[in-house]
Amino acid sequence: MPTTLDDKNTTQHAGTGLPRVEREVRDAADLPDDVDVLKQTILHLLASMNKLAASNAKLAEQLEYMLRRYQGRQSEKMDAAQLALFAEVLGEAVAAAADDDRASEEREPPKERRRQKPSGRRKIPAHLPRIIREHTLDPSMLACPGCGEERVIIGQKTSEQLELVPAKLIVIRHVAYSYACQPCGGEVETAPKPNGPIAKCLAGPGLLAHVIVSKFDDHLPVYRQEEIFRRNGIDISRSTMCGWLMGCAAALEPVYKLMHQQILRSRVIQTDGSTLPMMEPGRGSTRAAGMWVYRGDDRAPYVAYDFSERQDRAGPVRWLMGLSGTLQADAASLYDIFFDEKRFGTRVMEAGCWAHARRYFEKAKMEHPAQALMAIGWIRKLYALEDLAKGMSKRRRRRLRRRDSREVLRGLDAWLTTIEPDALPKSKLGKAIRYVRRNWKALTRYANSGRIEIDNNASERGIKPMVVGRKNYLFAGNADGGRAAATLYTMIESAKRCRIENPEIWLADVLARVNDTPPHELGDLLPDRWKLLRENAVVRQIAAATARRRAFAATRPR
Repeated sequence: MPTTLDDKNTTQHAGTGLPRVEREVRDAADLPDDVDVLKQTILHLLASMNKLAASNAKLAEQLEYMLRRYQGRQSEKMDAAQLALFAEVLGEAVAAAADDDRASEEREPPKERRRQKPSGRRKIPAHLPRIIREHTLDPSMLACPGCGEERVIIGQKTSEQLELVPAKLIVIRHVAYSYACQPCGGEVETAPKPNGPIAKCLAGPGLLAHVIVSKFDDHLPVYRQEEIFRRNGIDISRSTMCGWLMGCAAALEPVYKLMHQQILRSRVIQTDGSTLPMMEPGRGSTRAAGMWVYRGDDRAPYVAYDFSERQDRAGPVRWLMGLSGTLQADAASLYDIFFDEKRFGTRVMEAGCWAHARRYFEKAKMEHPAQALMAIGWIRKLYALEDLAKGMSKRRRRRLRRRDSREVLRGLDAWLTTIEPDALPKSKLGKAIRYVRRNWKALTRYANSGRIEIDNNASERGIKPMVVGRKNYLFAGNADGGRAAATLYTMIESAKRCRIENPEIWLADVLARVNDTPPHELGDLLPDRWKLLRENAVVRQIAAATARRRAFAATRPR
């Protein structure tokens, strides 16, 4: 009787049809005797080996990608020599990109590099306060060893070193005097005190600003700040500091809303988002919430954050309601509603991100190195033109893009047309081409404007502070905490974008004045306006001091 797959030696794997040996095969006697069964078994084994080989190749590719992501360099820049290897195969675009890289390296003189990165010890800044410590010889050493006479000072050697004075807390005692009419003994009036950001709060504006910056810029959770304060001799609980943060966010809400209004008036807004876990009330676990960043143009140089309890389009739709300019984001489907005038209510133009397109081709380099490098070469040409446009006015920038960038885009479009039929739709190269084709209108919109950026990297950099902080404090305690974090991130990152060297100084001043500032004067507290007023005040002080010196010199007899 011929052996079949139902014999005691072999059965079938469920769902695969492949034979499975029930007991260990030690020699040829354990194998089936039927030739047809043996052939079928071999065919099944070969099919299984092919599947395993394909699976191993895919896993090896994924492993290579993960190793490059977490252990390799993060920059997407490529070596010009690597592109030059494919110059003959890939055409003029890659060769030109490699030539541009080599030419830029040759144009940069070594002396210029040394001036940009000076070596050696840097001078200590002159604005730091100086404490003079004099070092003299002990009186017992003043006698001259040669003649016995007392030695005198004939000169000095001066050196400086930086020293750190540990942070110290001081107490400000507010004394408000009361006044009354002495003849009649009535009409009593007490001198007003400034309203702080939080009513009856123990902390002053400077301490509050320090706690805010420590958590949302230095990424120190409040429990670590609690330990730091304890080392300095003061016991401030983490729950107290959490209450301070919530109170400061509430006090700064008018400034936040004013930034929001200014950003919505921008002609171009960049946006990006990420996950911020939020504690689920009553469950003791977290769920995914969303934190979104919105970056205005040069007319509204602020970086605003918004927290939403869900990671859907409801948060961006609520925050961007009334927008009528250009929105630049990645090609996520949740942004599609903004570009449908009937659904959103206003006309919003879409601008794409070439950095995202380039990343798709970066992922395709292992499977299709020649085509991926060719596409990257074309994109590098676009970025080379953007390097030339840096520092130009918007009009000159638009003229350069219309003349040169559109020509490169036409070449890239023609090249994609030639390789698209040969790219498998589900391959990484096919996905990269499909991404560019699907978003071509949005990706090329910047070439007709001097205001739109070539990519969305600025808003991606804006979301990074929250991502770094998230690794330390892990989650938001509730929705109110997430909204407070969004307000405080907005204050700090907007101050940094306006080139305020120490956001803590600006934040302390705003906290001290915000509750006493009428609504029509809140604009003076915005970081760009605050910095301008501060610089003008310094200029006026210098001019007044110069005038006083000149007036005094004119009165002196000659």
